[in-house]
Amino acid sequence: MATTQQKTTQHTAYTASPRVLNRRPGMVFFQEFDHVQDAAGDDGSSVLVYPIEAGTRLYLHVSTIRFSAFGASRVMKLGWQAYTDPDGTAVLADDDGIFAGLDVSAAGNKRMIEAPTLGAGMDANGTRLFQGSAVLIATVTGGTWPDDAAISGLLALAPGGP
Repeated sequence: MATTQQKTTQHTAYTASPRVLNRRPGMVFFQEFDHVQDAAGDDGSSVLVYPIEAGTRLYLHVSTIRFSAFGASRVMKLGWQAYTDPDGTAVLADDDGIFAGLDVSAAGNKRMIEAPTLGAGMDANGTRLFQGSAVLIATVTGGTWPDDAAISGLLALAPGGP
């Protein structure tokens, strides 16, 4: 078995040609995401959750994640892949920049703000403004990402958020 990296249904739609968007410009919107693993992946396997456009703010207080039982000792973290801000500044990948330590050993449903450890990329209000376009990535550690294990949820996003 090897580590895997797959895409949610919504990430696939967003990167399709033509792009499929589910929102109206200038308003807070909730972006659904869902993924069912189609082959087991080793410890450290990940899924590309959703691409965030430049100038978008993520709100953890109203963002949620649901997950099936991954098995004993499994924890999830959420972060982003490396990207570049509009001024050319490189932003390093940070796979736990949003949260870490979410116990996914048993099935559950959480507001993202309830994760045991908020990442260094979040401000004091539990939000993050992405200056550049970024891709969110969820990673499981502590064991395999089992075949048919599922995640889903809602991301609360606001273009050009305050």
